[in-house]
Amino acid sequence: MKRTLFGIALLAVAAGAFLLMQPPDTQTIDAPLAGDAMVAVQIPASFTEQEQMGQRAFDAACAAAFDAACAAAFVAVFVAAFVAAFVAAFAAFAVTFVAAFAAAFVAAFVAAFVAAFAAACAAACAAAFVAAFAAAFAAAF
Repeated sequence: MKRTLFGIALLAVAAGAFLLMQPPDTQTIDAPLAGDAMVAVQIPASFTEQEQMGQRAFDAACAAAFDAACAAAFVAVFVAAFVAAFVAAFAAFAVTFVAAFAAAFVAAFVAAFVAAFAAACAAACAAAFVAAFAAAFAAAF
């Protein structure tokens, strides 16, 4: 009875903690939909030489950042895929290895047990035969 009440109390405390840890309701902010511009940018039809240098520097910096982000994403995805494949392969190997090991162990144990038991029985039988033969021989002579 005490365990039941303790279990119910523990469950109630866990449920209360779960409800208290939920984030409060927040009002949504109207955000622009994907593809909609947040601001209107006006670009002049032509740039001065200094502005053109700035645009080239900006484009180069964006390209470098994009390349770096792509490389980082590639490495992250490659590592995640490699780890997932390795874990799956190792799990399959472990299951196969455990099954093969268990089968080999059982087979070796049974074979060793049967051989040892047969040897022990043979030894006991031989000892009993020798003892009986010696007793019969002694009784006869």
